[in-house]
Amino acid sequence: MKRVSSLIISLGAVACVAASNLRHGAAPEITASGGNLTRFGNIKQTQTAGIASGVYNHPAWVQNCKAIYLDIGSNIGVQVRKLYEPEKYPGATVLPLFAGQFGAPAHRRLPASTSGICALGLEPNPEHYSRLDAISAAYVARGWNAHFYHVAAWSSDGQMNFKGAGELPSKRDWGARLDMPAVAMYDVNVPTVDIAAFINSLPAASIKLMKMDIEGAEYECISHLVGHNTLCQNTVNAAFAEAHAWGNVTNWPGDRSFTSIAHNINMQSCPAGVTTLHDLDDESYLHDVDNDPGGGYPLV
Repeated sequence: MKRVSSLIISLGAVACVAASNLRHGAAPEITASGGNLTRFGNIKQTQTAGIASGVYNHPAWVQNCKAIYLDIGSNIGVQVRKLYEPEKYPGATVLPLFAGQFGAPAHRRLPASTSGICALGLEPNPEHYSRLDAISAAYVARGWNAHFYHVAAWSSDGQMNFKGAGELPSKRDWGARLDMPAVAMYDVNVPTVDIAAFINSLPAASIKLMKMDIEGAEYECISHLVGHNTLCQNTVNAAFAEAHAWGNVTNWPGDRSFTSIAHNINMQSCPAGVTTLHDLDDESYLHDVDNDPGGGYPLV
């Protein structure tokens, strides 16, 4: 949201020129050169890696997940860290919801082979890939199954333009979004996933809580999910979402509001009832509290 300086995303070693040569899933071919983003001007870059239809390259352990937290729009991964390390985030409003869906912190920190808990995040912003991958690696080393997909949620698999206004790392790209209409300081193509198909590729009835904070893309995504009767309790038990005052509403029947989101979800035909929707927007600890995910907890 408040970004003024500029940057260039350096796209290293992108050699994909045909669909048969694409590499998919957890590591799209877009990297920050040397770990640092060079600040220079208003530059457009292109990423050629994409997502083949239905190919998500889930970690092998996903098939054993019994209770998934699906974090759509992970940013720098703070919400996933709140799931496993809540004591570092006192007062965060999402904590009671995590407790209700996944149990006490001590239970959530048991090895996933015992608890069945997994955290899966979707985040398209290339600035955050290395941090998210570090969180995932640290958690998996402790037996906590966490994984971040370098993709954007949308109504189809493919690619889309992703824009943001580069600034100091402390701002963490607040408000970076798909196809943002404002002038952008970085401008890249990122893989998109059909969010309904993605959800249905996960173990049945495993998503206990879903967060969606995707800067206006929620209207297209939720319209698509509703059209496939995906936001039902037997698929996604509970969810919370932020409604933005912007975003593509071509396929959205209603205004841009939380009330409209709730109304559309309630229009589904769900044998066990619709997904429980919580009016919650926890943006506490936006800068995170440290760079030591899982610090103080034993490795397995």
